[in-house]
Amino acid sequence: MDVMDKEVTRGVLPHMVIIPSVTTLKEAGVTLKHKDKLPFWDVEFKGRVLEIPQIMIHDLTKSILVNLMAFELCHIQMRKWKITPYILFMDCLVNSASDVAELRAQGIIVAIRIVRK
Repeated sequence: MDVMDKEVTRGVLPHMVIIPSVTTLKEAGVTLKHKDKLPFWDVEFKGRVLEIPQIMIHDLTKSILVNLMAFELCHIQMRKWKITPYILFMDCLVNSASDVAELRAQGIIVAIRIVRK
């Protein structure tokens, strides 16, 4: 999910920890699990289990998330950000098609098609 250009996110969260990709996490023995809870940015890491709520991806998702991130960066105090850290987190997790495939297999990412009339 190459949501953001790396140039846009550089320096946004200088204290952010680098998060390995899904493939690297699996190789390290981390299990990914679909979390049945909202909001979608409520990610938890317990023991060796990374629980991520489901997010539905469709044609407008990138536009919506980028605009929400821009709004958040311009209008909300950093300590109250929700969308920006989530986008950066997911961008770190997904580096290949196999990362996406694993997130889909676990029910974390669901691709839907919007039918427009």
